[in-house]
Amino acid sequence: GEAGKFMLSEGRGALTATALRGNAVLFAGGLSGTNGNLTPPPHIDVVFEYLNENGETVVDIGPDKQFGIPMHTPRWAHRAILTDDGKVLFVGGLTGSASNPQVVMNSEVFYP
Repeated sequence: GEAGKFMLSEGRGALTATALRGNAVLFAGGLSGTNGNLTPPPHIDVVFEYLNENGETVVDIGPDKQFGIPMHTPRWAHRAILTDDGKVLFVGGLTGSASNPQVVMNSEVFYP
């Protein structure tokens, strides 16, 4: 096989990656930043792999930041659980900056 190449909308660590139906992967949460100020991105990235009209494999990421999918509570070091009906449940984790983390008490669901 061959690995596709793609770039998330911003670099992040301590995120979750969840395989979705239809050759898509959901990337959520994590820590991102510069100059040592690490905070969780407020949005979700979805990577799609598909064949174009020429039969070539295309790897695309979306939506762009202008039309991003927000997380209700940006978080990192959390868990993502794919449910039987294709939804993704985000549970726990930390929010705030890496230098001042707070425990996340709520959960949220992503509906693809």
